[in-house]
Amino acid sequence: MSTEEPKPGKKRASGPPNVMADLLSKSKVADATPCPNCKSYMTGESVICTHCGYNSQTGKNINTRVIDAPKQKKVKAQRGSSFNFDPMLTVWAMALFYGAMSVGIFLLPDLFIALVLIVAVAGLIVGITVLVTTFLDGDIFWGIVMLIPVINIASIYYVLVIYQRPVLRAHWILAVGANILVAVLATSYGPEVAETAKAVSAVFFSHLA
Repeated sequence: MSTEEPKPGKKRASGPPNVMADLLSKSKVADATPCPNCKSYMTGESVICTHCGYNSQTGKNINTRVIDAPKQKKVKAQRGSSFNFDPMLTVWAMALFYGAMSVGIFLLPDLFIALVLIVAVAGLIVGITVLVTTFLDGDIFWGIVMLIPVINIASIYYVLVIYQRPVLRAHWILAVGANILVAVLATSYGPEVAETAKAVSAVFFSHLA
């Protein structure tokens, strides 16, 4: 019986490729050998066992130590109110106070002297604060101008136009308005009270203007 030889250029059909065998042949796990020390498997190219630290070339174990990562401290959420205080509320509070005192004077005239003293002290504090912050803000020239009595009226322009602190500017304007209010009310309480109010206001303006 004769067998036909395959014609040139034609190949015999081979069976389906063994994919698993091909993957195993390319995998390093196929060449793994057990570690002589701990019997954990080492790949063929490995020299040191990653499990116990055994060195297959020196026959010694490498001392290893596992260091835990530092634990991060938990940041406790700060408990507090969600209310944000607006500094301008202090201006409105002082304005309401001055208004209430002005109305109260018609019921209790003795409150007038108290109002004069409060307006003078509050205005003096505002004037000194504006002066100090002027130097702190680097406006040395304007700070010096505010200290010179002859030309300190220029401080009005500085506070209204150049000054960069709106809350203090509002307090300064309120203080000026309160002094004008005191001067107007003084006309209703006789010459002695008026002179007292003028004297207190003069002290105030000498530090404010």
